[in-house]
Amino acid sequence: MTDTEKKTKAVRDAGQIAIQLLQVDRTPVGFYCETTDSGSPVMESDDRFMETWQEITSIVSEYGDIETETLEDDGEKPGKSVQSHRTVEEEEFAIVDVVYVADGGLTITLEFQAGEGWGTYISEHAKDLTVLDVGRRIAGIELAVLANELESPAETLDYWMTTEQYSSQSIWADVRQASRQTVSDRVRSARKKLEVDTAAD
Repeated sequence: MTDTEKKTKAVRDAGQIAIQLLQVDRTPVGFYCETTDSGSPVMESDDRFMETWQEITSIVSEYGDIETETLEDDGEKPGKSVQSHRTVEEEEFAIVDVVYVADGGLTITLEFQAGEGWGTYISEHAKDLTVLDVGRRIAGIELAVLANELESPAETLDYWMTTEQYSSQSIWADVRQASRQTVSDRVRSARKKLEVDTAAD
């Protein structure tokens, strides 16, 4: 598997984590839960909240090793956070960061290395995200990864549509209103640049 394939897999896996998190029944801390002297809820004393938290950490741990933290009430809502990182060829490439607060709010953040810096591609409350939103953003990130490697918009699009989206080159050529040979040449060139086995041509 090439570095680019590892990166696109890391992107897709992060998308799957986000989609799974959208399905979690987000339970707020109960009204009668224990509180600290400052009035903050003791989240650990609410079994339902902690069961949801365990489900969230279990999902995020599918991405890789996790780090968790309890967020104190410092003017913001108290809560808990969990983070997982993915490396490609010993370089950190992706971060999944999830914050679950006492009122049941869940924030999902996906960050990826883009060239020399980092880009945040999703950082929103789960209530404001749909599976379709996540899918569109993940597709955009995949295209960005490929475009960064290929440096050719035409090759990026033709390669992605015919290999990642499972469309045949002939069908895509018709949609694209280009010759089958043009699409084939671009895909072959992209595979060569990405060091992907060209036997599939």
